[in-house]
Amino acid sequence: MGNNDTEEAIQCWVCKKFFDYPCSGITEIGYRKLGDRQATWKCATCKHVQGAKKQPGSPVPSPTSLSMDTVMAELTKLSLQLQPLPELFKDIHCIKSDMAALSTSTQELISRIDRLEKRIDNIESVSDAMPELRVAITQLQEQIDEQDQWLRYNNIEIKGVPVKHNENLKEKNYRFVWVKHSKLFLRKNETSPVLSIKAEKDLTKVK
Repeated sequence: MGNNDTEEAIQCWVCKKFFDYPCSGITEIGYRKLGDRQATWKCATCKHVQGAKKQPGSPVPSPTSLSMDTVMAELTKLSLQLQPLPELFKDIHCIKSDMAALSTSTQELISRIDRLEKRIDNIESVSDAMPELRVAITQLQEQIDEQDQWLRYNNIEIKGVPVKHNENLKEKNYRFVWVKHSKLFLRKNETSPVLSIKAEKDLTKVK
């Protein structure tokens, strides 16, 4: 075939020879239908030669078998990479267990803190009420002393008891001393204030 006819001929991809459609054994329409397979078209001679080289019963290597080998190799690599996963799962399980225990401890600690805060609030409430309680106790003690004085209203009066040093009210310039409703009252003169002696602590008022 001349060089001018190569533009309308087809080339065998094995022997690289050009053939026109009548000699190639394929029509122009059939060749066009090959599409991408045009690049691997073989002439009748090359097909015969390759067919004779094949042994009966021998497997024909194909791109598919090569791809399977590649896939198996990749799977092997992936399997090796996934080997640490069981240990990783164990570590994750241990971490989850530790987190659960920590959460429980935290809740217990929060409960203890709440109880302590309530106790502190109760103590503070009692501390705030202490002044009022002291005043109430003092008032109750005065009432008890007053009632005790009333109970002694009919007691026998004893006279002639020896006077000790600093017990004589006259020496302290108290001119008026009297008892009324079982209570002792003192007064230095007509214009001085009256002292009421209800309990032993009131003796400190006597100067």
